[in-house]
Amino acid sequence: MVSRLLRRGGRGRRVPRAVPPRGAGRHRRRRAARGHDVPRGAGHARARPASAALSRLLDRLQRLFPDASRTAIRGWLAAGRVRVDGVVVGRGDADVPDAARVTLGAPAPSFPSALRLVHEDDDLLVVEKPPGLLTIGTARERERTLYRLLSDYVRATPHRRASPSAAARTATRLFIVHRLDRETSGLLVFAKSAAVKRALQAQFAARAVERGYVAVVEGRVRDDAGTLRDRIVEDPTTLRVRAGRGGGREAVTEYRVRERRARSTVLELRLRTGRRGQIRAQLAALGHPIVGDRAFGATTDPVRRVCLHAAVLGFTDARGRAQRFTSAPPTSWGASIGPPKPPDARRVPGNP
Repeated sequence: MVSRLLRRGGRGRRVPRAVPPRGAGRHRRRRAARGHDVPRGAGHARARPASAALSRLLDRLQRLFPDASRTAIRGWLAAGRVRVDGVVVGRGDADVPDAARVTLGAPAPSFPSALRLVHEDDDLLVVEKPPGLLTIGTARERERTLYRLLSDYVRATPHRRASPSAAARTATRLFIVHRLDRETSGLLVFAKSAAVKRALQAQFAARAVERGYVAVVEGRVRDDAGTLRDRIVEDPTTLRVRAGRGGGREAVTEYRVRERRARSTVLELRLRTGRRGQIRAQLAALGHPIVGDRAFGATTDPVRRVCLHAAVLGFTDARGRAQRFTSAPPTSWGASIGPPKPPDARRVPGNP
């Protein structure tokens, strides 16, 4: 429709009034009836609820923490530290109502520096224990133990992932599956539920778990490979164990010479049974105590520790997957124990 002209001498022509498309008024009224705020002339724009103004989570965090860089904020989101009304949100482009409560959680505690985290999932945790640390407390020592350090870590970090599973959200304690002596270093697995603990311990009982060790023993072991079969007897008064031929419980350990040195031998060992102190007692009974193991008769201690390391751990996890972990023995075992000797010409078939 063309507007009529102003009378002569006026300020010019009147600007034509915009005419909305046919039916636009009815469309706008229907959208408004549903509770949507639709500005005039914006029929094709994405509608948002009139009752809840929205903004991007990244922008909201930038307003809440103006001194933080966007890189730092994205790091908070990736670490699962940001919650909207109590729910972890990891996407910075998520729309957040202005009325929603946005909180930033404390950073997850770092893993205990004395330990090395080898593997962690919703069901279990595999770590490398250093020597000198108890696996679990005793009457004399309850505070500084592997179990205590890991329990504190797990309790503090059940929500550290942006999208944890239900199992991860409830995993606030650990369950001991097996142990290593205080003097022994190497791999240990802990369960995050009683059900996983039972499943793993059933594998240990069935001798279905692969457990490999590396040890440095005094003297030069004669045979390239062999199997040690003894009876392990524990003194109820001193709690010390010894290997013998009568009484006690059967202990079976397979060994293979990895390297011969001037005054010592490096052995690879496989446990077929899991008695307390089994390897240490059996090697002492063989006449080759582990270097540094004065409790079992060693006379040398060049690296100020028992040279026994749990190097291999293999099992089936709670989801039926075969898992195998390895850990190298300490490099300090090398030069401190003497130079290697040339290998013997004699070899047992099947053992290179």
